[in-house]
Amino acid sequence: VRNRIDHFVQARLEPVGAGLQQPAAKLQLLRRATFDLLGLPPTVQQQSELLADTAPGAWERLLDRLLGSPHYGERWGRHWLDAAGYADSDGVQNTDRQRAWAWRYRDWVIDAHNQDYPWDRFLFEQLAGDELVKPPYGNLTDEQARLLTATGFLRMVPDGTAASDIPVTRNRVLSETLKVVSTSILGLTVGCAQCHNHRYDPIPQVDYYRLRAIFEPALDVARWKKPAGRLVSLYTDADRAAAARIEAEASEIDRERSRKQETYIQRTFDREVAKLPQPLRQAVRQ
Repeated sequence: VRNRIDHFVQARLEPVGAGLQQPAAKLQLLRRATFDLLGLPPTVQQQSELLADTAPGAWERLLDRLLGSPHYGERWGRHWLDAAGYADSDGVQNTDRQRAWAWRYRDWVIDAHNQDYPWDRFLFEQLAGDELVKPPYGNLTDEQARLLTATGFLRMVPDGTAASDIPVTRNRVLSETLKVVSTSILGLTVGCAQCHNHRYDPIPQVDYYRLRAIFEPALDVARWKKPAGRLVSLYTDADRAAAARIEAEASEIDRERSRKQETYIQRTFDREVAKLPQPLRQAVRQ
C-alpha cells in the first residue's frame, strides 16, 4: 500500500481473499504510459533511457518527456477533433468535395494540446478567433493567421452548398453547426429544441433560437459564401512581389528555352535534309 487509493482498493479486495498485485516492472509501466499518452508503443531508445535512469524521480522524468512529445497532441487532440466533427471533405454530396486546407485546423488543435493551452482560451479562439483580427484580411501576421485558423471549428460540419446552394441546405449547415457547438462545449444535445421544447432537459425552443441568433450573423445565411469563397489568402504584399519576380524570371527562362528549342530543331532538320539527294531537298523543305 503506497497511497490512499491503494487503501481503498485493498479494502474491497481483502473480503474476497484477494490483494494488490506486485508493482509493475519498469518496461511494463513504460508501455502503459506511452500507449496512454502518445498512442504508440515505446521505442528502443525510450526503453534504454528508462532502464539507464536509476536516480530518484526517473518515472516523473519519463512522464515529462512523454508529455513534451509532439505525439502527445496528436494522441489527445483526436478526441477534440472527434467532438468537433473534423473532416477533410464536405460530405453530403456523392462527389464529397475535398477540403484542401482543413488540415490547418487539425494542426491548430494538435499544437494547442502540445502547448497546454488554457481551456477558456482554447474555446474562445475557436468560437471567435475572427473577431480578434480586424478585416480586411491582408498581410496577416502568423498570430492573426493562427486566430483565423482556429475558427475552422465552425466549418467542420457536412456542407452541401457547393453543389446545392439553396436555403434548406444553408439552414442544415447552420443547425448542424449548433449541434457541434452544443455537444462539444455544453455536453448537451440542443438540436431537438429547433422544433419543440425539450421534454426532459431544461432547453426551451426559444433558447435554441437565442443561441442560433449568435451564429446567424457570422455564417450569414442570407449572403451565403460557398466553401471555395471562404478562403483567406495568407500571401502578404511581400509574398506577391516575390512571386511576381520569380514568375518573371521563370518566363524569361521559358522564352530562352523556346529560342534554343527552335534553333536545335532547325539545325537537326537542316542536317537531315542535307543527307538527301540534291534534287529532292527543296521539295522536302516545302
